[in-house]
Amino acid sequence: MSFMQRNSVKFGLMLLAFVVVAGIARAGEVKYPPYPDFWGRELPVPEELAHTTSTRIFDNPDGDRLIRFVFDWKPSSGGIEHLEWWTLTFFGGALKRIDAEQSERISRAYWGTGRLYKHSEVDKITFANGDVLSRGNRDFGGKRCWSNYSNTLVKKDSSGRIIFNKMLFSYSDKPTRVEIWESCDIAGEKNHYFAWLSSIYPHLVPLEDETFLALAPELIIRFKPNLTSPFVDNQRLFLVDTTVIDRLVEEAYARPGQAIQNANDAIRDYLLTLKKEID
Repeated sequence: MSFMQRNSVKFGLMLLAFVVVAGIARAGEVKYPPYPDFWGRELPVPEELAHTTSTRIFDNPDGDRLIRFVFDWKPSSGGIEHLEWWTLTFFGGALKRIDAEQSERISRAYWGTGRLYKHSEVDKITFANGDVLSRGNRDFGGKRCWSNYSNTLVKKDSSGRIIFNKMLFSYSDKPTRVEIWESCDIAGEKNHYFAWLSSIYPHLVPLEDETFLALAPELIIRFKPNLTSPFVDNQRLFLVDTTVIDRLVEEAYARPGQAIQNANDAIRDYLLTLKKEID
């Protein structure tokens, strides 16, 4: 192979790698901000999906945010898992199925020299006025336990004073059987309970206009700095003061029966009252 041919092959491979990345976001083309009046997305998760095994979000070169997620389909009769890799831009809505090699190229573009992509997720957000938003949790599970109503979002001012302490809940009309260690303090010697709801422990993604994204396994929600969002509709998503949940859980634990099921039922009843107010 001649020198010119070798260089042509090398150039072709480089061009192919660039096209894969540029197909998601063209380098140097900045669209955002300003951001459109858009506040949330659901990942297109099929019903037959077992779960989403991995969700990562990156700063796209055009100012959008690129979500890369992996579908883990339920094993076939032969016990073989089937994975699918996808990308989705939050504001642009560009959904694209990719393969494992293309997913790895995105990772290399993030980790490699020049960092075409930057990792967006943070543990806390500091706003221009010094307020800080962070994730937290309540110790509702008891010894060696976990509950599905413990995750919080807390905002404090620069002096450390709490401005608000909220829980973000997702709700489903179809209950899910959740396995639990039966020796757990709140399990009531049962190995499961039924849940209609779950508090979300999101990854936080700051945006340039001081709004931010909350990334959950199957949802991306854009919030204003005061933790309000048109996407939180009191139908599937609810934002509740932690003091309300504290009271409901305390009362539920005092009643006879399985404590974690009592608490789930009490929180569900409360969310349904909020839902009826909207209806």
